[in-house]
Order: sequence, then structure tokens, then C-alpha cells
Amino acid sequence: MRPAGVTGAPASPVVRPGHTTARMLVVDDSPTIASVVKYFLELEGYEVLVAEDGAEGLHMASKFAPDLIVSDVNMPAMDGVSFVEGGRVSDRGVMFTLELT
Repeated sequence: MRPAGVTGAPASPVVRPGHTTARMLVVDDSPTIASVVKYFLELEGYEVLVAEDGAEGLHMASKFAPDLIVSDVNMPAMDGVSFVEGGRVSDRGVMFTLELT
């Protein structure tokens, strides 16, 4: 679904030869922000999952092992800092997270 105010046709996903599409996880309590971030990441050819809060984000990160997590900092119940701290213990050893403020 295209976010409000975004125009133009989506670009074809670009996948480099010999590589698979990277998986991204967007964690944000704002459906509008999450959908905009998801839209633009998908335009670049990424597979994008969305979680509505930190607790759901931790569950999805554990289950789907994303290559990068884009998280809001200010969320109710579990803020972005607590989310990152909770995700530091993982089977993969490293969780790359970009925090949105």
C-alpha cells in the first residue's frame, strides 16, 4: 500500500547477482511512519517486516533474523533503547539497528 502523499510508480527491485534480498524489520508504533519506511525500503528491493512495538519487534527479530532493524526511539511500553538492549542477546551475535528519533 502506498503511503499518503507518495506518487510515482515503484521501481523494480534490484537484486545483485549471487545475492538474495536483504530482510529489514521496521519497529514503530506509528502506522504512518512504519508504512512510509516500509514503502521506500521495498522500492529499493528489500523484504520488509513491520512490528508495532518493541515486544513484537523482539519476537519478530528472533523469529525472522532480519539483516537490519529500523526502530523508533519513542514508543509506549518498550522504547527503542530497551528494544535494542533486549535484542543484544541473540543467536546471531550481532543485531544491527538504526534508531529513528
